[in-house]
Amino acid sequence: MIRRLGKTMEYIAVLISGWINIAFLVSLTIRWRSGNGRAFRILRVITLVMVPFCWIVFYDESLFPREGHFLWIVAMALALFPDSLSSRRHVPAAIAS
Repeated sequence: MIRRLGKTMEYIAVLISGWINIAFLVSLTIRWRSGNGRAFRILRVITLVMVPFCWIVFYDESLFPREGHFLWIVAMALALFPDSLSSRRHVPAAIAS
């Protein structure tokens, strides 16, 4: 029973890690079409929550992530959270004067 549960978790991890790029592209498409709406905000968090499932697959297959994997994660975070990561804040004109 425990062995079957382990195999099920492996299959789920492979499935979810395979959908990360699709979820990423869909979230960026939603942002491009309708801005920072609720659907985009939810989907971008879901996309980043999917990343640890890659690590489960790496562990199960005795693989080691290289620099490209971490650059991929950072690039996704920069694309999904550009407003949160920018150093410049928008100051309304009434306050700036």
